Amino acid sequence: MSKWKKRKDLEDLPFDFEKLEDMMDELMDALFESEEENLRGKPAIMGFSIRLDSEGNPKMQEFGNITKKKKKPAVLKAREPLVDLIYSEDDLSVTAEMPGVEKKDLKVNVDGNDIEILTEGKVRFYKRIAVDRPVKSKGIKISLNNGIVEIKFRLK
Repeated sequence: MSKWKKRKDLEDLPFDFEKLEDMMDELMDALFESEEENLRGKPAIMGFSIRLDSEGNPKMQEFGNITKKKKKPAVLKAREPLVDLIYSEDDLSVTAEMPGVEKKDLKVNVDGNDIEILTEGKVRFYKRIAVDRPVKSKGIKISLNNGIVEIKFRLK
């Protein structure tokens, strides 16, 4: 028998999929029934990733360009990228999916434990990240390859 248990019931999963399903139903209803101009003719992007933290607890991260304003969904001008954080003893590596971005349009701001990543140009992204430890604002290394941005920070 395989060491991996096959899960057949949603109740066995370490995440509330019923809550997620309700959230998606509400969003889809609002998008299709909306008469607001800011929702028509614009791509609506919404997604999530689920990871286990160091203690085995599930953590959900949303991304996209949908937000709720006054309890109604709205399409933002800047899209929130999917981001992954990888800590080492002295460094933090932030990887973000940002297709269509050019390095000259990428801006990174640091304020203690907060990192802000944004782009200016024809493709707009925005992400504010609260990190566990303060990062240094000097010596930031940025690489960009096929829409994947990797930003390396030194930890204080």
